[in-house]
Amino acid sequence: MSSRCERFVVHIGGHKCGSTAIQEYCALNQDELLSKGVHYPANLFSGYPMQHSALASYLAEGNSSYLEDVFFEVVRYANMQGASTVFMSGEELCKSSPDSVKMLTNLVEKYFDSWKFVFVERNAKEFLLSSYKHHLRYAPTLSETAFSREIIGFSPKAAIEIWREFFTLDGLFIHYDQIKENILPTFFKTALGIEIRTTYHANESLDYLFLQIINTFLKEWPSEKIENIIWDVTQRHPDKMTFSVEDCIADDIRSLLLEDEWRPVEFRGDRSLLGDVGKVRAKGHNPVAVCNKMLDLFGTLRTHFLEIGNNDDEDIDAIKQQPSNQ
Repeated sequence: MSSRCERFVVHIGGHKCGSTAIQEYCALNQDELLSKGVHYPANLFSGYPMQHSALASYLAEGNSSYLEDVFFEVVRYANMQGASTVFMSGEELCKSSPDSVKMLTNLVEKYFDSWKFVFVERNAKEFLLSSYKHHLRYAPTLSETAFSREIIGFSPKAAIEIWREFFTLDGLFIHYDQIKENILPTFFKTALGIEIRTTYHANESLDYLFLQIINTFLKEWPSEKIENIIWDVTQRHPDKMTFSVEDCIADDIRSLLLEDEWRPVEFRGDRSLLGDVGKVRAKGHNPVAVCNKMLDLFGTLRTHFLEIGNNDDEDIDAIKQQPSNQ
């Protein structure tokens, strides 16, 4: 059996461009992908078994001997299953240094006949707003200033240039606006040349007001029950809600980024960059619907906190005597 495989395709991000949906679909449908000649090695790295962002960490550490063993086993399994393509996906890879990308290139050269990277970029303003909302939901409590300091160094232009110089000129650029309405079928057709049928989505965004409540209040009471309450309330109130302040925040953070790092970049890949395009974020919400959602949220939370007896300053018995509509 050959120790080489025909093709290696690595999806390097970027963030907030459908990566989770791509990775979860691949991990949950490995047999379907194998039937189309594509091996997606899930459970390859601990911590994030559905994706390969950990590869960026191992490359940064210079752990080449471990990664050689990993790639040997990946290629061996692909050949056993008759797959001609190995596909990996990890959005942290777009932040890799030149040394990390060179190490990956050295590994890939040993095991594959051809290779390319795929990069999905989002309109800068939409990317920043989505990233900020993601941090409100999942990161430790933070302010807009702290988020700005964290995000300001990212440059799609620099990421693409590093991968072009040290990995391959055969880079595929996809703009998120091109695929967001039918993200998975379009991505797999464009990046891997295979047809799939699915409407799978992941990481559905919560509205900004809900996220602010999570960031300022609910992160102080982390529990599985709180997570379930958040999920249940959002399912009962599925209407999208957008607020004018979201545009203001995105504009403020956008103004801190280096303009040149988000301008269109010409490169010799399958597509040319489309650049910083996109419509102004639509603003719209029904104020009564907003109030209904907040009443549902705080009513459910109030019941939960009364049940567990969590109250810092007041006597629980006195709280219980208060009308629930106060």
